[in-house]
Amino acid sequence: MKSTKQNPKNSAKDHSNRKNHAPQAAAGAAMKELVDSAEAIRVLGTTRPTFYRWLRAGELKGTKVGSRWRFRRGDLERFLQGDTVGLRLPARV
Repeated sequence: MKSTKQNPKNSAKDHSNRKNHAPQAAAGAAMKELVDSAEAIRVLGTTRPTFYRWLRAGELKGTKVGSRWRFRRGDLERFLQGDTVGLRLPARV
């Protein structure tokens, strides 16, 4: 018959792994919320020139990560509903 008692080394290792999963899960959720320009264009159902015109005019809110633009899915959904982003500063594209 096998013992059901866990090895203390494995038990401690399991607990330390669980602590590390929470920040990774939060980071993963944040990354799912961010989309690239191709996905944003698809979500908005527009063309690339129109999308970048909206971005330059400050109608869309985006963030540059390195040399690439990223957009929050919630901001795109609000834009589709007609809500403004609040800040009307032109972005350099």
